[in-house]
Amino acid sequence: MYGHVVIDEAQELSEMQWQMVLRRCPSRSITAVGDIDQAEAAHRHTSWAQAVRAVFGDRWTAAELTICYRTPREVMDLTEPVLKKAGSHNTPPRAVRSSGIAPWELTIAPADLAGAAVEAVRQLQQRWHGGTVGVIAPADRIAELLAVLSDVPVLTATQSKGLEWDATLLIDPRASPLSRAVGTASTSRSPDAPRNSDS
Repeated sequence: MYGHVVIDEAQELSEMQWQMVLRRCPSRSITAVGDIDQAEAAHRHTSWAQAVRAVFGDRWTAAELTICYRTPREVMDLTEPVLKKAGSHNTPPRAVRSSGIAPWELTIAPADLAGAAVEAVRQLQQRWHGGTVGVIAPADRIAELLAVLSDVPVLTATQSKGLEWDATLLIDPRASPLSRAVGTASTSRSPDAPRNSDS
């Protein structure tokens, strides 16, 4: 038994899992941390009330993150429209800093995707020399991209959850008959700053 329990990624817990937590913490003194919009579990709650009300009733309090220290304003500005389109009812936190680098978008023919991805990654690696670059793409494009991008991680959105890079190339060929590539820089350091081996 525990007097207090801290749960990370709490959005993933089902009602039964919450009951298991309560059995180990009869005081119901719990700190649960998570992002309801990042739930991968089958229950797909869209609010914390939906996620915890069956177990806790009205005996819980939400505290929302309103300030973002990690992600720059340029990237956070892209977040709200994406969340709304995905059905989110949450307001993204406000970024406190700017990277000075605006995300960009490139529309290309699907046949040109691999070559454009190679060039985009090369440019991101030059700009963020010594940093990390990652590529996020739909599952049906991963093999094609891995064949030409052997020096960077190429992952689906689900596989990339929780990972951070200094710059990201997001590829979304399902947006239209044409392919789209969006580049973002989400680093906490400037492009020319030396990389700290401990970070």
